[in-house]
Amino acid sequence: MIPTEKIAHLVIRHDPALVQLIEGKLIEAYGFDVTSAWTKPRASGIGDCELALVFKALLPEGTVIRKHLRNFLSTRMGTFIHELIQNANWGDEAIAEDEIDREFMRGHSDLFMKQAGIEPDLKTVFADDFVDVAANCRPQKNSHVVQANWYAVMHGCKRVALVYINRNLKLTDHLRRSQAWQTYLRQYPGASETMVAIAFDADPRLAAAANRKAKRIIEHVAAGTLPEYDPLPEMLVPYKGECHFCEVRQLCLEARERKAAPKSSAPVEDPAPYEIPQVVTWHNLTQENGKTTRLFWQNWKSKVVGTTHHDAIPWDRLQSGDRLDLEWDQQNPDGPRFLEKFAQAIQVIHRPTAAILGHLPSTKSATAGKVCWHLYHLGLLDGRNGEAFALITEITGGTEDKANRGINLEVTLCAADGLVPPDGLPPPPSA
Repeated sequence: MIPTEKIAHLVIRHDPALVQLIEGKLIEAYGFDVTSAWTKPRASGIGDCELALVFKALLPEGTVIRKHLRNFLSTRMGTFIHELIQNANWGDEAIAEDEIDREFMRGHSDLFMKQAGIEPDLKTVFADDFVDVAANCRPQKNSHVVQANWYAVMHGCKRVALVYINRNLKLTDHLRRSQAWQTYLRQYPGASETMVAIAFDADPRLAAAANRKAKRIIEHVAAGTLPEYDPLPEMLVPYKGECHFCEVRQLCLEARERKAAPKSSAPVEDPAPYEIPQVVTWHNLTQENGKTTRLFWQNWKSKVVGTTHHDAIPWDRLQSGDRLDLEWDQQNPDGPRFLEKFAQAIQVIHRPTAAILGHLPSTKSATAGKVCWHLYHLGLLDGRNGEAFALITEITGGTEDKANRGINLEVTLCAADGLVPPDGLPPPPSA
């Protein structure tokens, strides 16, 4: 062991640029899926938002889908663990990766234990969720119940098991000492910190409800229609509301905006330069560790200003849908001030390349001030309590008619109810 004083002379700092570089490389290498020909819904997603499932089904074959970093990393880690279990020499005891294809839905079950008459479905979770599942004997998500139950009913099994694997592999000392885990250990001495199984009787009625939902999706796709956006679909399974991570979120928002917009034959005038157009607002309920949180979302169109001051913008790598991080440039010496002591300046960073593109408008628009106000009430925390980000909607210019290039974007704010700023912006900042 090297004593602490031997490294005391080192100056250790955060390096967010390195994180952005690695994230960018990961997204560039793995963050894209290409859609194949759609035939029918899959059991693994039948608990998701019905509107999103129809949008995904309507995507033309070959469409490139950009997946969020968290989504594809979680999927790949889970797949690796599943393959280890499935390849563990089951012999005639179980069938791994069994394909099920029925009239309205298809899927691949993880394990079909035909001799025991039980259908296990494997799920990887983080340590705190693992403790919650084990101690309270309840699924992490209700959609897990729906998916595994459908597999069991299709296989004729009378029992279903959700097998949760702790992707951290062991518990922290804090979780190990928790009352929930200690109570669980008293009931099951020596219980594994890596794997837990919770079982229930298969329910044909629930499988029938899943089939009805799949049938509705097929009918919408065939007719070219869309279902209602409904966070409480049939089967009484609340959609978790993670619209932020949905691959078809932009299509969904645009469709709901068109439906909500008043019908008029008069042409819509373009907004004044840098002026915030209509702000779209909505709410979601999320459930985590038995706690329900109300999330507040806002969304509006804007653009990047000051691109001419940044020579290293990778224009050839920018494209619609790219994620943009919004960082508060508090010490910027130029422009208006926020609450007198901070700069009212929001830096726009292209996440895939970590390139600084410019800033949000701050002098002819309330955009930068609105984002500052939001981040101020978040305590500058970016995570489960909320965040601010943007997506590229259009790259303009770069032609003979218009040499100057521009970046149009869509700004999104999210916060838990208790962290939502009060209505209105703070008093006008001093120049």
